[in-house]
Amino acid sequence: MIRALNFALGGLSAAVMVFGSGCANTPHPARLRLDGGFIQYQGWMMKLDAPGWQQELDAMRKAGMRIIILQQLQQGDWRFIPDSPQAPDPTQIILNYADARRMQVFIGLANDSGWWKSRHWNDYLDSAAARNMALADEIWKRYGTHRSFAGWYLPQEMWEGPFTDEQIAQARSFFRRVSDHCKSLSKNAPKPVAISPFHKARVTPDEVEKLYTDFLRGAGVDILMLQDGVGAKGWDDMIEEKVVPYFAAFGRACRASQVEFWANVECFKSVGTTLSGVKELAPADAGRLNRQMTAVAPYVRRLVTFDFFHYMSPFRQDERARKLYDGYLKLKVED
Repeated sequence: MIRALNFALGGLSAAVMVFGSGCANTPHPARLRLDGGFIQYQGWMMKLDAPGWQQELDAMRKAGMRIIILQQLQQGDWRFIPDSPQAPDPTQIILNYADARRMQVFIGLANDSGWWKSRHWNDYLDSAAARNMALADEIWKRYGTHRSFAGWYLPQEMWEGPFTDEQIAQARSFFRRVSDHCKSLSKNAPKPVAISPFHKARVTPDEVEKLYTDFLRGAGVDILMLQDGVGAKGWDDMIEEKVVPYFAAFGRACRASQVEFWANVECFKSVGTTLSGVKELAPADAGRLNRQMTAVAPYVRRLVTFDFFHYMSPFRQDERARKLYDGYLKLKVED
């Protein structure tokens, strides 16, 4: 599950075709490279200036990444849109960079801890939808003219439940409301809406397929980026058992609902727990990342990673991130 680091398809075919030939999922080519990566904003990153961001984005481009997913522009009370016109605006900087280099940016909306209390969704989802739609309005007014603004990302993460039929209907309605609103902002060329669910391998792949086939029909989701869970769950030696069957199941559910299927491979690992019970995370190694990509590539159209900035950038203080980046660049590429 992506957490804070230690603290109607009609008319959409053209938009989705930016990323592939329609919504049908075909095997990823043998050229196993990451198509893009997430960037998870934190407060200190709001002070990073344009040159600082340029070196990060240059590193992504050097690694062949052309898709940037900004996870969220609001997390709880934290807003990642500057109030002052004089303050650096990371999203504006990233979009300007991407405009000039034909890159594509997905912009994430708002999230908070209330999402995880699914028993109380009756009292929560209406207000959460209203917050997200209001933020989408603000984002569109501020950034909507950028040609690199390729899609929306809804940071609420679905999982495999257990959910009641009522909860699935509630979740489907929530995503559809927000998705429809986002698409209404660019009526002439509606932008695709993406989500990134996770699973814990606690139910069978067949149950997951049934759940997501039900959920996705009518949810307004165009791209599903499934978290592989290897970093969060420590499945380094269980990829064939814990990851592959579930990617196959999600892939079938996506095909049934005409949703494009991507993999969100985790480039981090768990290295312990703090005294407060928070997982300590660190960059993984390139060999493990390569095994992750190899395992899921047959099921998806695109490979993205969470999260480039904190775990894979060669400019982090953690030397393990540079090793991961350099090791990734040296991975054998089959042409």
